[in-house]
Amino acid sequence: MRDETLQERLIVEDFNYLKSFVSLLENTEIPPKFSIWCGIASILGTLERRIWLNQGVFRVYPNFFIILVAGSGQKKSTAIRVAGGLLKKLTSPPLLIPQKLSKEQLISDLAESCGGTIIADELATFIGQKDYDQGMGAVLTTLWDCEDFEYKTFKRGAEKIENGYLSLLGGTTVELLRKALPRDAIGGGFSSRVMFVYEDQRAAPVSWPEFDENLELRKQELVDYLNKIALLQGPINITVEAKEKFKNIYHDRYFNSDLRSNINLLGYENRRHVHLLKVAIALMVSEAPKLVIQRHHITGADLLLQEVEERLPFVMDLIAMSESGAASNSVWLYISSKGSVERSELTKHFSHQFNSIELAKTLDTLVQAKKVDISVRGRQITYDAIT
Repeated sequence: MRDETLQERLIVEDFNYLKSFVSLLENTEIPPKFSIWCGIASILGTLERRIWLNQGVFRVYPNFFIILVAGSGQKKSTAIRVAGGLLKKLTSPPLLIPQKLSKEQLISDLAESCGGTIIADELATFIGQKDYDQGMGAVLTTLWDCEDFEYKTFKRGAEKIENGYLSLLGGTTVELLRKALPRDAIGGGFSSRVMFVYEDQRAAPVSWPEFDENLELRKQELVDYLNKIALLQGPINITVEAKEKFKNIYHDRYFNSDLRSNINLLGYENRRHVHLLKVAIALMVSEAPKLVIQRHHITGADLLLQEVEERLPFVMDLIAMSESGAASNSVWLYISSKGSVERSELTKHFSHQFNSIELAKTLDTLVQAKKVDISVRGRQITYDAIT
């Protein structure tokens, strides 16, 4: 019910692209949170950097880094492919960048087109720790900022990206994200520019999605609307009421945000106002192909960010934790998913990951941390999740 309430508060017009996008996926197992953020990605991907919001000497462009984070089989890839599929059908689609390519190839492609969108339903195939350490992270952060970029190669000399941009829509699990990003990158330049949209609750089962001819018609309606907003160009206006609402949010969070006390989220909090404006641009264009941000666009964007931020500290802590901490967390997640688990079952399930001594130490840590209770039932030692 919470997702429905949030969407009702965000959508105020009879026609709304995001409402139509979410409804396209409602009879599936795709979490509503993933649906709305993939809808936002499809809007912003269409706009590229043809429109912008002036803030003094700065400009906010509608590019984005959005990464869906969930366990395997939670329809991350499905949602991402729907958004990418709509972008492919545009009359003049943006450059859609493949998941696996080198830093040099990425720069070469962007130098020719000035920008593009990476669609990576498996983020680990696009970037790993080796890629990040070899400079991919610095390239990504510069292009998110829409700054001019020059890269020198032995074969092609200097390659320049002027008036460029880069967007990213990706999906991954926490475990693969930990492998993709070095621990010292968490909280820094790249991660602070990403909206990590986390979901750990599976949607209601849909065993047999029914074919509906109207679905293809609705897809085409979405493509037709994206083609309309693709024609937008120039600066975005903002009403006095919207600017006042933005200032109130900015000042309140500047002094009162709990995220400032989390070293892994301080960088994100310092850029949150930019994320908010990018999302507000998506909500604005979702209603109509007009370039005026109104108060409810700012309010709606803030609500969307708040929903993501509820789990953001948890996600960042999982990514940044040590190997032993990650192993301990995997045991706790297994116990919490079952509610109650016998020691023999845990030994069997985690035999590939722990020997008996390591498992015993991990379980003792969870008991000491008051995450699980231990009891003896019959001849079996049992662990119960504390909720």
